[in-house]
Amino acid sequence: MDAMDRRVLLGAAGLVGVAALSKLSQAGPLDPPPGPIGPTGITLEQVADRAAKGAEPRTPLAAAFIITIDTPGSYFLTGDSGSIVVNASDVTIDLNGYALRGGSTDCITINADRVTVRNGSLLNSEFSATNGVRFGADGVTVHVDIVLEDLLIDVGFIVIRAEGNNLAQRCTLRRVRARCRPSGAQTAGINLGPDCTVIGGEFLGGRVAMTLGDGAVVSDFVVHSVSGFHGIRVGARSLVRECRVHAVSAGPGIVTGDESLISRCVVTNCATGIEVGARCLISECSISRSINFGVLAGQRLRLERSTVQNTTGGPGVKVNSFDTTIVDCTINQNSGIGIDIIGPAMIDRCHLANNNGAIRFDALTRVSNCHLDFNAAFGITATALSFGGVEIRDCTITRHTTGVSLATGAGNSVLRCFFNGNFTAISAPAGAAAPTVTGASAASATNPLASVIF
Repeated sequence: MDAMDRRVLLGAAGLVGVAALSKLSQAGPLDPPPGPIGPTGITLEQVADRAAKGAEPRTPLAAAFIITIDTPGSYFLTGDSGSIVVNASDVTIDLNGYALRGGSTDCITINADRVTVRNGSLLNSEFSATNGVRFGADGVTVHVDIVLEDLLIDVGFIVIRAEGNNLAQRCTLRRVRARCRPSGAQTAGINLGPDCTVIGGEFLGGRVAMTLGDGAVVSDFVVHSVSGFHGIRVGARSLVRECRVHAVSAGPGIVTGDESLISRCVVTNCATGIEVGARCLISECSISRSINFGVLAGQRLRLERSTVQNTTGGPGVKVNSFDTTIVDCTINQNSGIGIDIIGPAMIDRCHLANNNGAIRFDALTRVSNCHLDFNAAFGITATALSFGGVEIRDCTITRHTTGVSLATGAGNSVLRCFFNGNFTAISAPAGAAAPTVTGASAASATNPLASVIF
């Protein structure tokens, strides 16, 4: 390092020192003030007082048989109480960990908008005709923007009740755990109108778990042991995701209106696993041990990356109308047909085994890249082919009475398929030219890469 470099470094160090001294001078005098040393901060009480000045004042609610709130504001319980009636909008109620024991009345009645209730229990299971939360007691007025969170509700009638399906709108439920004692045919769970959201929580018992209107969102919710009509029911344009539904004895585990999405749900031991309207998507779901159908759908269903198995009384997937797409699914061990649909349809990259028939449709359908094994009567059967237009390609079809059975119709093709162990590999339409299939009548016959045009 030459002399010039040393001068540069010393100059820089001097500038740093001057800057540091300047900052110290701005921080105040270095010499302490005269007199004894004492505290210079503020007390915890002063901190709390300052915080309270910026917060909404809260009003305590003393125990009473019925507490009526007619003024907007923030309230909190000071102990277990009877019931609460809210007649004012813009109200927040913190149950403060205590319980409302409604007795012969509903635990909470809400006759207003923008009401929040949180952090406590609603209990009146000993009275079969009373509810947990009730909206719209007049049966006419719509109430909106209600928030219920961190609640335990155990009642004998209806957990959350709106007098009409549209009388509680834009409501939000978070982490609500509920039980409905099945004391009669009307016992039910959560009944809300359109544009409502349920995030987290659980429901047990009753005859209906949840009924929401159009535009609903239900996420991370658990339903089990429902004795009646459905588990989670939402209207059109709704989303149900990451939910678990178990043991709905007389209806669907999940049922939606048109244009809805069901994603990453598990449904077991229900009368029907999932039932959807038109133009719906079911993605990454597991449906098992249904009684009637695993999936029951209207037109333009898309079913992808899902498992449907162990349906005991009917098809794994039943679609009652056209334009079906089923992709990347496993459909196994259903006592009925694995996929039973009305075409046109597209079925791709699916595995079907041990069903009572793998795939049945009527016309204008393409089945590709599928593995079909040991599905009793048939691998693929196409019926009433007045339009024909069936294409079966790049499939493995093994161990059936008939691998592929095509009824009347023209323009059907079986391309690049591998057959093995079928009693009959391909059954041709009546009157059509005999297909070129090697060893089709032998139980152990194989005819790899069969290409047949009807």
